[in-house]
Amino acid sequence: MNKGKRWVAAVFYLVLASVLVGIGVWQVGKGPERLSEERIAELREVYPIYPMRFPDAQLASYRIPSLDELIEDTDCFIYGEITGDANTYTNYRYTLRVICDTKGIYEPGEELTIPVDVRNRGYEPIFQVGMRIVYGTIASKKNSKDTGYITIGTYYVTDDGYVLSAFPEEPKTMKWHRPYTGVKVEYLLRKLRKPRWRG
Repeated sequence: MNKGKRWVAAVFYLVLASVLVGIGVWQVGKGPERLSEERIAELREVYPIYPMRFPDAQLASYRIPSLDELIEDTDCFIYGEITGDANTYTNYRYTLRVICDTKGIYEPGEELTIPVDVRNRGYEPIFQVGMRIVYGTIASKKNSKDTGYITIGTYYVTDDGYVLSAFPEEPKTMKWHRPYTGVKVEYLLRKLRKPRWRG
């Protein structure tokens, strides 16, 4: 190999090594891909799992959909921040500011509402102002700003961008999906965009 070729090869390997080192530093800097089980257990004090049952006897026979079914049946999954709440005689209503959604239906910064039946308080996730969440919704035909939700498919988002489910991530609720608790919200949103392959 002549001097010119050796020099080109040396530069190539030097650049390649620099890129690999840079990727390694970036990977370390962005934190773990998934939270540890110990950290998840600690966070559950703030972000609890809600049992899949209803206080109303008429709803006791309601079939709980799986996450796959929810992905197919909802308009989209919304990632947003709770900015307010209000309690009325029959409904509890949260206000949410959109960060993004899985289908580009809503504009970032758009204000939406999440109505909740007061009879289900304690059986469905309770959100605090400033909390970030991900949830699947079908917009109300009467008011497109009203975005109802169910506990399945609802995730809390921590301050550093990791998600914890508000529902039990078990075979009957997840089916073709692995549990997402502990992953980054960006990863979750990618997985919620379309159904998993069922082959």
